[in-house]
Amino acid sequence: MRELRCLVLCAMLAACGGSSEPAAPQPTNHAPAAGGHVHHAPRGGLLVVLAEETAHAELILDRARGGLDLYLLGPHAHSPLRSAQQKLWITLDGADGELKLALVAEGNALSGEAPGNTSHFSVTDDRLKSIGALAGRLGTVEVLGRRFEGASFDSDH
Repeated sequence: MRELRCLVLCAMLAACGGSSEPAAPQPTNHAPAAGGHVHHAPRGGLLVVLAEETAHAELILDRARGGLDLYLLGPHAHSPLRSAQQKLWITLDGADGELKLALVAEGNALSGEAPGNTSHFSVTDDRLKSIGALAGRLGTVEVLGRRFEGASFDSDH
């Protein structure tokens, strides 16, 4: 029986082997942080660092509905970070040029968030249904009594 287990284990290890070529870089849903560790986007979106170890934005593109959601997150991208803003601007790089959109503050009855005191912003626009990679820049984001401007992002890198 022991020999059978060893044989099965060896076969499994051999099957896991692959090419010695390095894998091509893949888009990630995390952002590098200080000290070499990474922060993961809690909803599986694209994580944008606003301020190292302090503030993040998670972007979630839903091509099927032509929607884009942005969630503001605090340290380590764990907890919601509320803003008093009513709108956040985003500029996306598209094949036909730049696409500038206003994401509107959203409320959430479960969390008690409301426009003017929320971590969630969204927009729906049919042009998002055919956008390529999620790349561009955020406009001004006001959280924690600070203004963060022009944070860039690219889902291909």
